Amino acid sequence: MAASFKVGSFTLNTTTGNQAITGVGFQPKAIILWTMREFLFGGNQEYEYFIGAATGTANRWAMITSQNNYNDTAMSQSDIANVLHIETSSVQGNKPVADFVSFDADGFTINLSIAEAVSRTIFYTAIGGADISIQAGNFNSNTATGNQAVTGVGFQPKTVLF
Repeated sequence: MAASFKVGSFTLNTTTGNQAITGVGFQPKAIILWTMREFLFGGNQEYEYFIGAATGTANRWAMITSQNNYNDTAMSQSDIANVLHIETSSVQGNKPVADFVSFDADGFTINLSIAEAVSRTIFYTAIGGADISIQAGNFNSNTATGNQAVTGVGFQPKTVLF
């Protein structure tokens, strides 16, 4: 079976524009990006977690969850228009936002429309290979209990990640 996987990291640019991530060793068919941030805000401990994925310019999404220690509430946000969208409070500065541009011979390219002044490490999993069929997307869950069919993938998957 011809499949390729690479887990790595890169430092997110602190300026807007394209950023090429190289050194993957193959041309990916999909990427999964994630990071976490911990900081003090108003004397309270806060956490932000981000995950995003792309299989092409029309198939990408990002999700953010944050939690604060002072009242244990969590906030989630989904943004299917970007592959990277890290929520930060206005007191903490800009929130990095990037969209997927391309899969390249040795990695991938993203475009930052909003940059953060502080360097941030982004982790990734790149997936590729001749035997890989892959699709990123989203769907609205049922409002009632029971089975739910998800269509439009274009092939019968052997594995599904939620």
